[in-house]
Amino acid sequence: MPEPLTVAVAAAGKAVAKGGADKLSDEGGQFLAQVSGGAMREISASIADRVRARRMRAQIGLLEQAQDHLRKAGRDPREVKWNVLFPLLEAGSLEEDPDMADRWAALLANAADPEVSEVPPSFPVILKQLSPAEARILDGAFGMLAHPGREDAIVHGARIRLALGLDDTTYALAVENLYRQRLLMPAVTKLAFVDPPDLRFATDTVETVMLTALGEAFVHACRRQ
Repeated sequence: MPEPLTVAVAAAGKAVAKGGADKLSDEGGQFLAQVSGGAMREISASIADRVRARRMRAQIGLLEQAQDHLRKAGRDPREVKWNVLFPLLEAGSLEEDPDMADRWAALLANAADPEVSEVPPSFPVILKQLSPAEARILDGAFGMLAHPGREDAIVHGARIRLALGLDDTTYALAVENLYRQRLLMPAVTKLAFVDPPDLRFATDTVETVMLTALGEAFVHACRRQ
């Protein structure tokens, strides 16, 4: 017999996937009419069916992977709030990168884990907006910090680029987006000639970065311990 979490969430996921396919049909209708020469309805239905089937397979895989995380931990899932569950299933079903898919499964597992702090509704939105390179940079910064969250825990961009094999442009654009989402922040420094001496000032660079408290919490939420 399927476990309750799989049955309940798969049913919700089906509704989400169907909604996405219907939206595709509506928005793509005019274009399909122009390119199909009168076969719009048949083509639209075929595309909708394939999109729906693909998203359902992805949602089932996401549910099974999250459930496996909880099973290995010996924990029964708790109810996940809908403002976390539905955005998570919807966005996670569109993920094609295997490493990013693992993050979605870990996020769902943590959201359903009664021994873990609740996942904020913002976290599925943040993960949806991250590219694989951005997620790797965030993980890299997290891993390089001996004490994540400390004010003096600074990571140098050259180390991250070397470790991840990123070019300067890819790195710079990724860090700017991580700054935008407040997952990383520019390093801060003290200036000896400024009074009072404990004031700190942010640098205007992507070459020295720090993990924010939000970034640390987000990394933890997207991985299983």
